[in-house]
Amino acid sequence: MPSLDLLLLPLLGGYLFLITFNFTKYYHQRVERQRLIFNSLIFGFLLSIIGFTLDYFILQNFLSFRNLLGKLIPIDYDGLNQSVFIFSLSYPFALVLNFILPEKNTLGFIIKKWGDDMEKLFCNSLTSIKGVYKLLIVTT
Repeated sequence: MPSLDLLLLPLLGGYLFLITFNFTKYYHQRVERQRLIFNSLIFGFLLSIIGFTLDYFILQNFLSFRNLLGKLIPIDYDGLNQSVFIFSLSYPFALVLNFILPEKNTLGFIIKKWGDDMEKLFCNSLTSIKGVYKLLIVTT
């Protein structure tokens, strides 16, 4: 388990996932700083569980990435390879989930759940009903 000074890398990994994954990035672009840090901590913890489970059960039979990272990193510090592994897992994991759930499929749900009234109005005006689009005029 990483020591307390190495918890920054899983925290950054959680933040990197939250701003990269299409389902969470629109919400976390608007949220206040304290909630963003708290959500990054939560997902950093979940990412740690996923990373350790992935490393222990699946990759232990083929190639242990944490042991490989321990050989590649010249610094001998307890838990450094685990923290680097969790951080390096966050971005590819977000990209894989973005590939599975494309942005065009999640954007309508995101706007309905976290969007403000103006975004909901724009989304409703651009949604077609039986091929007929609703018109919208915006003036200042």
